[in-house]
Amino acid sequence: MTIRAGIAVWAVDSTDSVLCETFILLAQNPTVQKNAYEEARRVIGDDYDTPMRSEDVSKLTCITMVLKETMRLIPPVAALESHGGNGFLTLHHDPKVFPKPEQFIPERFLPENVLNRHRCSYLPFSAWERICIGEKYVMPEMKFTVAKILYKYEIFTKMETDESRLHALFKIQGLFNDSLETESPII
Repeated sequence: MTIRAGIAVWAVDSTDSVLCETFILLAQNPTVQKNAYEEARRVIGDDYDTPMRSEDVSKLTCITMVLKETMRLIPPVAALESHGGNGFLTLHHDPKVFPKPEQFIPERFLPENVLNRHRCSYLPFSAWERICIGEKYVMPEMKFTVAKILYKYEIFTKMETDESRLHALFKIQGLFNDSLETESPII
């Protein structure tokens, strides 16, 4: 596998994980899902098939907060460790920075709340010269995807909050591997 292919695989897996956890968290938080749905309807308009422009995607502020809060709860780059603990998982769950750190509260990312935090208190894509290109390229894709899905579907789950987080944390730590089994090989 070349480095380019490795980066592509990691990016797809991270994006996939963030989107799955986002939909689980939205299903577990119907009021937040309703707000995100209303935003998607407002930004996309009456015609679902009208192409969304980058200006439209940038108007998805509620969905942006939902995605950021998802990545705070379950960091996509959790494999990177800090010297004093469990890396971004510890950083993003610091109760001094994020009160009630185990709760899903997208409003943490309202502009006035972000201004009150140190710029290094939230690093889902790492930082500086090691920053993941996903911040620039994948965030708009994820916002678009969430908006388009919420436009047409209401998301439900039977999964309990603790169960979904445990699954995500195991996947991040490499303790759980999802697999797809087929009766015949895919060609």
